[in-house]
Order: sequence, then C-alpha cells, then structure tokens
Amino acid sequence: MIALLAAGCGKFTVASLVESGNTVSPQGRLLWNATAKLTPLNAKSGGGFVELRLYEDGTAIPTVRINLPPPTNVHYEAWLTNEDLTVFSNIGPLIEESQGTYYLGITTLGTDESFLELTSVLISRERTGQFAEKPTDTLLFGTLKITSENN
Repeated sequence: MIALLAAGCGKFTVASLVESGNTVSPQGRLLWNATAKLTPLNAKSGGGFVELRLYEDGTAIPTVRINLPPPTNVHYEAWLTNEDLTVFSNIGPLIEESQGTYYLGITTLGTDESFLELTSVLISRERTGQFAEKPTDTLLFGTLKITSENN
C-alpha cells in the first residue's frame, strides 16, 4: 500500500516538525499517514513509535519516539527497510530532544524501484563519526501501516 502511494512522488523531503527552532510547513494536503510500533529486535528492552505523514508537495514528516538509554560514543539511526531486512535506506541520525524522545533532521530520499519494497522502519545503534551503509547494531523494528489516506 505504501509503495503504491509513494511510487509517483519521485523524491521527497523528510523533515522533522521542529528543526533548529524552525517549524516545517508542508504545502498542500496530506496524502497519507502511516504508523509503526517499534519493538525490540535484538535488544532486551526498549520500544517506540514512528508516524510518517506524506504531503502533496513531497514533504514527509516523521515523528519518532523511542525508549532507549542515552547513547554513549554511539548514536541512533533510523532506516527504511524491507520486511526481509535485505534492502536498506538510511533516513538519518536521531537527535535527542528529551530523554527517550528523538527527532530526525531534514534529508531527501529518492523513490527508486527499491524504495517500493521499504515498508518497515528500523532503529540501529551506530558508532559516532562512522558512516554505515547498512545497520550494524539493530535495536528496534516496526512495519509501517497506512492509518489514513486522502485520495
């Protein structure tokens, strides 16, 4: 379902609701809203929630709330992935807003053919200062489900 709705978008901007004190104001109407409950994959505790809203102008606004301890010498990254965990698209690092609450900075994602498979969200722990092509320490996983759709 998400693949069908996103296929015609080309590129879209992923933005947080608040970025360095500025608010993001998408143009146009909301196309769809999807949510995912994040549950531990390899971790013994933690969890969270992701909401992703896609607007007509291509702006996608994610809200991420996770319950994990504050990272030390590492940071948390958000990824889109397929259900088999074989294809990954890095959304970006999670920035701690308050204890256990994180948000994403602004980034642009392309919706190429592989994007159509990316219906899940994954949170990983990555070493600070190192770029990862795929998650190295997976903590949380959830499958996006469309909760509202405006045609």
